[in-house]
Amino acid sequence: MAKTHIKEFNFPEGKVIASKYEIIECIGSGWEGEVYKVQEVGTNVLRAAKFYLPQRNIKNKTASLYAKKLYKLRNYPIVIQYINQETVQFHGEKITLLITDFIEGETLHEFLKRQKGKRMDILNALVLLHKLVLGIMDMHGSKEYHGDLHSKNILIKPYGLGYDVKVLDMFDYGPPKVKDFKDDLCDLIKIFHECLGGRKHYAKQPQMVKDICLGLKKNLILKKFRNLTSLKVYLENLEWD
Repeated sequence: MAKTHIKEFNFPEGKVIASKYEIIECIGSGWEGEVYKVQEVGTNVLRAAKFYLPQRNIKNKTASLYAKKLYKLRNYPIVIQYINQETVQFHGEKITLLITDFIEGETLHEFLKRQKGKRMDILNALVLLHKLVLGIMDMHGSKEYHGDLHSKNILIKPYGLGYDVKVLDMFDYGPPKVKDFKDDLCDLIKIFHECLGGRKHYAKQPQMVKDICLGLKKNLILKKFRNLTSLKVYLENLEWD
């Protein structure tokens, strides 16, 4: 692992990066680095910029793999569009940043906190689950996977009768394995479970919900739903009481 003294970037509002992007605000941080809302100098077009901590991006491998993955999946609505990669100097070290489209909305985690009782009703949770299943199915059809699906890695914006959703921070462990696809499926059901209030409210959920969540027992979920296609078909043929 690279030796570095950089633990955070903490860029101030108004700072111009690479002579092209003005910092508006920090919109997220994690193990790999920090994400900022930026504005293109000259055009005022909003973008998102992810700055990678050098120790999390040895030989630029992490950033490059992610850029390639975004580009490969560029035609799928659930994926944020990759723009380009930049390199800047920060405290004497070379830092990579990836520029992507800036998407209006909030994380599902924050969205749920604003809902009555901090949860969704069953119909809206099912609509969201179906939307996510369709999006991740596209990814799986291209022999790719997400690898880290949870409510903080999903951007959501109510739109029409449903939701516009985007996924963030996909992992890349190399060529996909069967386990990776199964993990995505189970993670989507965990998200559905969380949308309905999680363990606190699970006992009182109708059987229809329990027949999907299956107590979040992975072996039962994978026995019932072999893949996302089977989950999609199941959702589209649900019978309501």
